[in-house]
Amino acid sequence: MHTVYILDFGIARKYTNHKGELKTRRAEVRFKGTVGEGRCGVVVLPAIGSHRQGLPWKKIDDKNIVQGRKEEARKDKDLYGTLKCKNDYQKILTYIDRLEYTDHVDYQFIYEKLKRIAAQQSINIDDPYDFEPPSKK
Repeated sequence: MHTVYILDFGIARKYTNHKGELKTRRAEVRFKGTVGEGRCGVVVLPAIGSHRQGLPWKKIDDKNIVQGRKEEARKDKDLYGTLKCKNDYQKILTYIDRLEYTDHVDYQFIYEKLKRIAAQQSINIDDPYDFEPPSKK
């Protein structure tokens, strides 16, 4: 199985100091990036966006409205249409959304859901990504 990295580039930073201790959480994080791609886990929505004629915030420039639309989309189960994996997918998103700064991530939970989704979609989770050369076994 490949390692899956969940990144939010809008708020990414090193969260431990040189001693490995957890830094104090920032009170506020400035908006970074482009409006369409910033914050709220947009990384998980690209396939859905192409499936439904673009993302719900495609033509909106106001970052506050876009943020609200992204938050609504994360909770809209109809957004996933007829995907066989929508229940497990929603469980992953709900879990991630509930995490707090100091929480340890239960990667096993996420990996198990991803394995289940792959099985539902008849995907071999050990196959190389599209951009990787095929492995020589």
